[in-house]
Amino acid sequence: MKYSKFITLTIALVTVGTSMTGIPFINEKETAYASESTLGKSYVEYGKTNIDLETIDGSIIEKGTSVARASRMKKSISGSYYLVLYDGVFMYQALGEVPEKYVTSSKIELQTTTEGKFLIKNNIPESATKELLKPVKGEETVAEKGFLGETVSHTRLALENPSLYTKETFDVFKKAFDQATQVLNDSSATQAQVDAADKTLTNAFNKLKKSEKPSESIDKIGLGKVIHDAKIYEKDDRYTKESRDKLVIERQKAEKVMKNEKATQAEVDKMANSLSSAFKTVLVEVSKAKPEGNYIKDGRYVTYSNKNYNTYSNFGWKHRQSGSSLQNKTFQARGKYNHQNGSTYLSLYDNKGTWYGYVNEKAVKVGGGQQGAYIKDGRYVTLTNKNYNSWSNFGWKYRHSGASLVNKTYQAKGKYNHINGSTYLSLYDNKGKWFGYINEKATKIGNGQQGAYVADGRKVKVTKKNYQLWQNFSWKKRQSSNKLVGKTFVARGKYYHANGSTYYSLFDNKGNWQGYINANGVK
Repeated sequence: MKYSKFITLTIALVTVGTSMTGIPFINEKETAYASESTLGKSYVEYGKTNIDLETIDGSIIEKGTSVARASRMKKSISGSYYLVLYDGVFMYQALGEVPEKYVTSSKIELQTTTEGKFLIKNNIPESATKELLKPVKGEETVAEKGFLGETVSHTRLALENPSLYTKETFDVFKKAFDQATQVLNDSSATQAQVDAADKTLTNAFNKLKKSEKPSESIDKIGLGKVIHDAKIYEKDDRYTKESRDKLVIERQKAEKVMKNEKATQAEVDKMANSLSSAFKTVLVEVSKAKPEGNYIKDGRYVTYSNKNYNTYSNFGWKHRQSGSSLQNKTFQARGKYNHQNGSTYLSLYDNKGTWYGYVNEKAVKVGGGQQGAYIKDGRYVTLTNKNYNSWSNFGWKYRHSGASLVNKTYQAKGKYNHINGSTYLSLYDNKGKWFGYINEKATKIGNGQQGAYVADGRKVKVTKKNYQLWQNFSWKKRQSSNKLVGKTFVARGKYYHANGSTYYSLFDNKGNWQGYINANGVK
């Protein structure tokens, strides 16, 4: 269960020596053995959570929440961030541990204090103190690592030839290379971490300085990078086959020099220049641009709203799926193409990463998030399952318990077909009060304001006069209760009407239907 309000955790500020009650210690080697010059000095790194997180009981820590971490020495700031962080001069204490991969750093500040001081203090649920915060289910996505793998690949030669570079620049490069490799092999790495690792490695590689000391090694790094780039161009069908064939020949020549242990530096440099010239030839001989244009990153969530548009496997218009099979489903448009025919085509994926093809954007409506686009509804539904709560938003902020809504009828003025596969109804009572979003699995659909038919079977006695028995819920009169007072009937079913009343469907012992009566008229 998720909660809309945080439980404010009471943090005692009673100082006992160098400790503070109520908050566990964070023991740092440099803190425990701090010199006089570092006591009371904190390098504080602030940041904000870059994803919605949840505690073990489902409480939500929303994306954008401020967090912090600290160290006595600036170079030592690392590890997790915290929602509550206290500098006790001699020892740090903290609550609400957030793994650093879910935080985007914003700034580092030097703060000094001669007494205990909160570096950051959020109101947090008690459950946030029990274990590491984790991403809300379905929020964490698999990072795209292809470009990072390519960067690691073409910079590896530099790693294998340290003598070619100054120690200072090579050490920075090696550290960046090791970190990039670690991120590349980390299945839980975020896209932000992958992007940062690629940028850091690329910058470190570009800043490598040749050593002034003579070396017996032949520098083939540049040639290796050009070969790597050539392989990419060879697969790029934006260029003519003839020009790509020429590039293949030049690349094969370069690979022979690359493998030749007796090749001189002059031969290596000459081949690198030759292969680079081949790139220019390819670019000159490029065919006309693809009609679909270049790939453009998108990321929006869209709901299929027009079944008359099919999806395609390519821009040769190979049919992929019919629009009718995708109608009302929500997808992520990870990318798009602005075609020369004037239309924009979206590249659709479901929440499991399955590709559904390209579709004209006229087939979809853009939503505000993973819930997709708002769809008008208008049906009346009766809540029949108390195990589903309602939500104030699609960050899953709690609104009402299912137990408080069950056996009541509401109007679903609209709905969202979420990318997670569930449909969420937007509920209103008959006075126009909004009750939140709820999974449609919690409801049964009615034919009108009376709501859904609910089987009953109990025997009831008519006890009050002046109650009408109705022919239908357009309030056509059938008979008065005056003639039925004292008689017993079977209520085979009932309706929880949106007006707040319950109506029984009465039958006599011969199976003759008597009509609908307000439950207040019987016992």
